[in-house]
Amino acid sequence: MCSLCLCHASRRNTSSEDLVRGLAFSCTECGECCTGSGHVWLNRAELSAIAKLLGDVDEDVFIDTYCTGPPRTDGWYMLKNAEDSDACIFLDQETNHCTVYGARPLQCATYPWWPELVQSRKAWAQEARQVCEGILLDKDDHDDDVELVSSREAAAHLDAFCAYLASSANENNI
Repeated sequence: MCSLCLCHASRRNTSSEDLVRGLAFSCTECGECCTGSGHVWLNRAELSAIAKLLGDVDEDVFIDTYCTGPPRTDGWYMLKNAEDSDACIFLDQETNHCTVYGARPLQCATYPWWPELVQSRKAWAQEARQVCEGILLDKDDHDDDVELVSSREAAAHLDAFCAYLASSANENNI
């Protein structure tokens, strides 16, 4: 288990499914997770996939156009924000939809099932209050037609993000 996954480190005998049990989420497509503080990091494979989706954009051109600063470490890049905004450069601010959804980085695809958010009910509630209207504090407090992410799917997202963090740490000797 990666050292960055606080939830796993503190609960060694607890499965991912146990960690997310009782947590409820249904994306409302509000776009709030794509705005505000924080950064989106992508590895070289994710960069290549987005560049391909955008019409086989040359990777160096992609980096110059859509990434900011030098890579954090070899092969990891941070996406720029949209001009005059704190939104992700790939968020269509009129529709609140991701323009590269089919190739979005794993960091985006696994939200809100990140270790730091599922490690405690307090962290989950704080994210619900400050960022994401799709995070439900009471699993039973939703309309019947709202489809919630299953515990199994949530656990798979958490495991995928932890593996992603671990691969980043291993590649960069963190």
